[in-house]
Formats: sequence, C-alpha cells, structure tokens
Amino acid sequence: MKRSLLFSITHLTFSFSFFSFLLDFPFNPLLLFSYFLFSIDQKFFFSSFFSFQEPRKKKEKTCHFVSLQMCLLSIHQTSKATKLDSLLHSSIKSSRTGGVKDSWKIDYEATKNSLIAGRKFGAQHFVLLSAICVQKPLLEFQRAKLKFEAELMKESENDNGFTYSIVRPTAFFKSLGGQIELVKDGKPYVMFGDGKLCACKPISEPDLASFIADCVLSEDKINQVLPIGGPGKALTPLEQGEMLFKLLGKEPKFLKVPIGIMDFAIGILDFLVQIFPSMEDAAEFGKIGRYYAAESMLILDPETGDYSAEKTPSYGKDTLEEFFERVLREGMAGQELGEQTIF
Repeated sequence: MKRSLLFSITHLTFSFSFFSFLLDFPFNPLLLFSYFLFSIDQKFFFSSFFSFQEPRKKKEKTCHFVSLQMCLLSIHQTSKATKLDSLLHSSIKSSRTGGVKDSWKIDYEATKNSLIAGRKFGAQHFVLLSAICVQKPLLEFQRAKLKFEAELMKESENDNGFTYSIVRPTAFFKSLGGQIELVKDGKPYVMFGDGKLCACKPISEPDLASFIADCVLSEDKINQVLPIGGPGKALTPLEQGEMLFKLLGKEPKFLKVPIGIMDFAIGILDFLVQIFPSMEDAAEFGKIGRYYAAESMLILDPETGDYSAEKTPSYGKDTLEEFFERVLREGMAGQELGEQTIF
C-alpha cells in the first residue's frame, strides 16, 4: 500500500490538476490520496481522503475511485488520521497576494504546519513545491520559502528515517497567458526593455504533477533540490509575443516599456512606506513586478551571476505554443491568475 498526502495551502487549481493527473497515473498498489485545505489561522484543516484501487485488468491504465471520507481535525488530533508514507506540498505560489505578512504566514508558517502535521501522521518523505526564483531572493515570499527549505533539510539531517525532495519549477504556462485576450482583441503585447531582459522554460501543470509524483517513487530524487523546466528552448517575452501573433495570424505589435519606469515607481513607494507603513505591500508588489520583468526563471550560476538555459533541466511534453492555441480556442477558464495578475 502506498499512502501519499497532498497539502494545498491556498492554490486550488494545481491541486485539482494534480488530482486529475493521479487518476491516470498507473500506480500498482492501492493509493490513498488526501487533500488538505488549511484555515487561515492554521489551527484546523479540512481533509478529504480519496482512495483508489489498482487497475483490475492489465490493459487498464487508470485507477478506480473507491471512496471518499471527510473530517475536520486539529493538527494535534492525529489519533484519528491514517498513517502516511509521504507528503506532497502543492501550493504553486503559496502566498495569496505576495504581500509581506502574507508571505510569511503562508510560505513559511502554513507550510511548516503542514510538515508538523504530516510528521505526526508518520510521513517519512516530504515533497516541497518551491520556486526557481529563490536562487536570487530579493522578495519576502522568496526569503520565506528559503527559510522553510532550510528547516526541511535540517529535519532530514536530524532524522535518518525522514527524507525530502525540493522541487523548484520555472514559470507556469498560465503566468505567461495574461495578455492573450488583449492581443486577440488587437492590443499590443507589452514587454519591458527590448523583450530580452529575461527568459524561462515554462512547464505545464500536468507535467509538473508528473514530476512531483516521480519524487515519491524515484530514489534518485530523495534529499535533492530539483530545479525543473518544461520541454524545448528557453523563451524570452519577445519570443513569446511573436509566437502569439503568429498563432493569431497577425502582424506583431509590441509596446516596449523602459524598465527604469519601474525603478522610479519603486523608489517613490519605498519613500512613502517610511511615512505610511500601511503601503508596505504596495511597495512589495512593485518589487515583485520588477523582479519578474527582469530576472530569468532559469538556473543561476552563483559565481558568474548569469542565468543558463542549458543548465536548466527540461521535463514533460506539453509546450507553451500548445497552451496558447488552446487558450485562443477556449479562453483562460480554470487558469485565472487572480491577485497575481500583472497585465
């Protein structure tokens, strides 16, 4: 029997994507899949236990849905819970807004509570979904993620029977799709500088879910920090825009915004924060926008300070072009960015 637990702090879309993926994953043993949604104060969590049976016929590839149980537990009431083999931490961008306090509540405190709860359930392996941008931590949510990563590694050092896999994905397809409808309606594609300031190897949610499942099943991913990107070459915003216009059959039309404008705005916000502390989050949001406008989501060489597409591992089969084609046909339903939207 293989018992795994999926923790989702605030990001539901990926959780359901991962859930759907597991329905098609050829697990041979019985799989206990659990979905947890923590409350804001982290004192209680809601759990749904989904049980799946191995395929009954050799030709079948899917697991059969068996049962569903629901309960409300305190993280200290572990006597009622099923013992687990591993935990899967599923939040893509955990903090709900990226604000300073939110970042520490979600990316550190809530994630740490999931570790505490899982350990009480007997989990021996923790798969943490982090982010590749923590290589260059200039933002609060990145510092919060790094602090938990360090504590997770320490937990493993102190207990030989406990292991981890830290997954650091690059950009997600949905985060690059915010301008699709605007361009479709005839608006220009907005980018900073010459459109070549940053690049990424985007990965789809199903491919990432597959990689995370591999972290449970593969020995070579134990006690490893695992940066991961999607298939194909790294793409700059300029190349992403050109791809989109080509799919639409339109002449490329770009609006190039000087990156210095963001630096000027951030300088003003930082000054205002000294007078009005309540503007702390507004200043942080400006820094987040500036970070993603200029920093590549690729492996960073700590010695040279350069990003490397060649050193960034590729995984999966889904491409950004296929994602753009699907969104142009069907829209962004189910892929909304909410408070993370920049454009």
